[in-house]
Amino acid sequence: MDYGKVRYFSKRNTFLLCGTVLLLLVLAFAFQPLYTSLKGWRSRSFIKQAQKFLLESRNAEALSIANSALQLNRSDPNCFRIMARVLSHSSETDVRRQALGYWWSIWESGDATAADRELMLKTAMRVKHFPTVNRHLTEV
Repeated sequence: MDYGKVRYFSKRNTFLLCGTVLLLLVLAFAFQPLYTSLKGWRSRSFIKQAQKFLLESRNAEALSIANSALQLNRSDPNCFRIMARVLSHSSETDVRRQALGYWWSIWESGDATAADRELMLKTAMRVKHFPTVNRHLTEV
């Protein structure tokens, strides 16, 4: 007994499935730039909020928000800048020492301002990290 060819998908269903997959691929590629710009916008709003907390001396909240901004956008020097500023204003020496890594990231990217260099030098002197002070003075 021959029951004939069994088809799991009709031509119409196959066409709809291929069309749906194609549409999803197009949407995935189209929304990537939108997603990136939304992440950038959100990180900039986090930076503003962290600056506000830093001015109000709410260092714990500022650190949390700055960390969120840095996780969202690791290519923005402003994220490194706010993280370095927050860590530099800490009362703990070990935390201030961590700020030097962020300051050097800003320095090496070429985006360091005069205020950044001054705060970096003050932070290095407060934690007694004299190789950073020496390197800073020789490169300026």
